[in-house]
Amino acid sequence: MPPSQYPFRHSPLQEARFRDRLFRRPNPENALIEIRNALADGVLSVSAGRVRAIESSYRVDLARDFPGETRAMLASFLKWCYRDGILDQDERRQVDHLQSILSIDSDAASSIRKHIEQEIFRAEVAERFKDRRLSVDDQWTLSELQQRLGIDTRTANAIKQEVADTVVRQYLNQAVEDGFLSPEEEAEVRLAVSSLGLDLKFTPEQQQRWDRFRLYWDLQFGAMQPVRVDIKLQSSETCYFTAPTQWWESRTETRTIRYGGPTARIRIAKGIYWRTGSMNVQRVTEEVLKPIDTGQLYITNKRVIFLGRNRNTNVRLNRILDFTIYTDGIELVKDAGRNPVFQFDADIDIAALVLNRLLADDPLHDAPSRVEIVESYVRTHQISAPKPEPLPRPSTSQAGFIDGRHYTEYVEEVKRLKRERRHSEVLSLLDRLIDAVETESAETGHPVAPWYYEQMAIVCRKEKDCLGEVRVLQRYEEQRKRSGSPPDSLTERLTKAQALALEARLDL
Repeated sequence: MPPSQYPFRHSPLQEARFRDRLFRRPNPENALIEIRNALADGVLSVSAGRVRAIESSYRVDLARDFPGETRAMLASFLKWCYRDGILDQDERRQVDHLQSILSIDSDAASSIRKHIEQEIFRAEVAERFKDRRLSVDDQWTLSELQQRLGIDTRTANAIKQEVADTVVRQYLNQAVEDGFLSPEEEAEVRLAVSSLGLDLKFTPEQQQRWDRFRLYWDLQFGAMQPVRVDIKLQSSETCYFTAPTQWWESRTETRTIRYGGPTARIRIAKGIYWRTGSMNVQRVTEEVLKPIDTGQLYITNKRVIFLGRNRNTNVRLNRILDFTIYTDGIELVKDAGRNPVFQFDADIDIAALVLNRLLADDPLHDAPSRVEIVESYVRTHQISAPKPEPLPRPSTSQAGFIDGRHYTEYVEEVKRLKRERRHSEVLSLLDRLIDAVETESAETGHPVAPWYYEQMAIVCRKEKDCLGEVRVLQRYEEQRKRSGSPPDSLTERLTKAQALALEARLDL
């Protein structure tokens, strides 16, 4: 987590609002500003009595009037404390003090802390998952951070699953922006699901959508798949689409209009009327679509066939100049004669893609299938995207073990000794743990775990042992390391430690 600015800074008080001036009372919002101004000089420098005095001065109760604001103050301070990824004893004491003076109950404070810790873990998971691959190094990083933050395995796995699901679905949505899902993109999804350990599930509607995009690619670029039909086709003729349809054609229709202009009806005698109006006989001719028949449509690599109840027809592909797609059908534009319109309810897009491909005379029967392309891509890219493996734990060797326990099982003990300020004991334990870390790294070839070096450096800093801090950080620099933020942060810490050690020598 990148360093963040200190959350409390001095700011001027606000002017009294109209209703406050009317009742001659101070602006209650200034109570929060005064508390933040006080905290800007250090959390431990603000006593509970001072906060109660501010409450009394502004006639407010923080727990009653500003519960959201005080919890936000605690959350922002916790984020700042976690800027280096760990909450040490001094920071823990400041957090507890801030919770107390702001009158935040323990349940709310615990909920805030868990939320912040999970937020930090989620951000790191998102960073590690962004390239849709999870290496062994990434697994080590997340495992160490999970232990450091005290997040239980069930919650950590839920966060990983949520982030991985989002990453893969975002990739899928981006992949189909061009209107299809290629075999390489499908293979990328498979590799991501395997690498991230994701249980990816789709609703029937979503699955239908992805299947549709796969089919779009196959119909445009892949090997077209024939459709089995129960009609007799010509030699070397293959059908690629069929659907129930209604056949329409354009017909010329002429209507006669006998009267023109306004008309009137005038009574001449009982029962006798005179109709007025000009006798202007007109003929109006227009083109209208007329239904011809209902039946089954077949699109083959040679022709478009219609088998109806009353009539049959077929149009050879070499006679089709173009076609027009409508929301409920397709019109074939022929080189001569009437243009048939075939109306059907579904799969108009599929029929259009099939017809377009066949008119280009490019069915690609001998092209590799989608399954073959996907499997080939997966085999080629599995080297750079290995399937996740469990974190290495030696079974037959004692490398990495101290007194029958693996070094990862001592995390809580290290934290407890630090909380109790038993620095000499924790330094002695960490020295043994680092030996175990390096022994296991030498035997397995895996990178060392940086957390143990970092903890020793922190304790040495607290003991004003600058040279000890430099030595342990230099020792880490000599080990087999993984790429990522922890090595960078420890390298930065080494630079600062060396500067402090130099200052201490100059003071001597």
